[in-house]
Amino acid sequence: MTLEERLQKLSTQFILRELMLARVRNSNHPLFRRWSYAAYDGRFVSLAESIPEQLAQILPLTLITAPFLAFIVILLFGTQTLATIATIIGLLLLIAILMVAAGGTFITASLGALAVADEREAGRWELMMILPRKRIDVLMMRISTILFPYRPLVDTLNLLQTIAALMMTFVFIGQVNRSGDDVFGTCVIFLLPTLFLLTMERRQDFALSVAIGSYAGLARNRDTALGWAMSGVVALMAARLMAGMVIFAFAPWERGLFSVFPSVVAGPSVLSLLSASPLTTVLVLMVYYGLRELTLSLLWRTMHNRLIGWEL
Repeated sequence: MTLEERLQKLSTQFILRELMLARVRNSNHPLFRRWSYAAYDGRFVSLAESIPEQLAQILPLTLITAPFLAFIVILLFGTQTLATIATIIGLLLLIAILMVAAGGTFITASLGALAVADEREAGRWELMMILPRKRIDVLMMRISTILFPYRPLVDTLNLLQTIAALMMTFVFIGQVNRSGDDVFGTCVIFLLPTLFLLTMERRQDFALSVAIGSYAGLARNRDTALGWAMSGVVALMAARLMAGMVIFAFAPWERGLFSVFPSVVAGPSVLSLLSASPLTTVLVLMVYYGLRELTLSLLWRTMHNRLIGWEL
């Protein structure tokens, strides 16, 4: 199967597959080994590897001790002090959730952009283009080496992103139930499809961020590549917000900022748990995911043409 035929398939699956195969095919290549060693010698690699381990230890302990700490605060200082502390912690959590929502995508896009731009500015890119391999495979080899050490952190951020959105959704469902509108049954019915869609969106986020970062690194120098990559990620977040607002506009429940916030964090598919109009939700999500795949395909086709026509 030719590269052009592979590009006709879903771009997300293509990129994820090629990144995985790049490590298998090129593990013994001297250039691949040099890039891998350089990636693991980076300043933030040890931090990226230790953060998931620390979170795995801290989060369960926090969930266990938080009720006891709240009880002690009530006994010593009263409920008003607890409410003030809870408000401050809530605001901090809100900021943290927003950072988590875009953290994995920002990390992937920025690393890809800087890696490719550095190779170009160091004068090694033309040498890479004359390797006895397909040029797109060389690009995937370079991207896979820089991203692999950071995958545990990116996967952890994606998981926290989904968990945070689901928790906020269930809190909102509890508020709606108190007002007399029972949406718990609908939530249970749509839970598994929503989890599937959220997983698919995280895969799309990773593939899109790889494409955005790679294109920025190919098209711009190091000083501007990072800015272009970040702008692309902001555009992704804006598209997510717009899709969520469309579904939100047709939802039968009472409007409010908190009710749409889960879709800002994890994607518009989470709004299906909130009894949004099923037909509207399906149509918007089909258009949303389809446009993301189309954008991804166009980015990779543009990069492919740029690599093929690269002047040595």
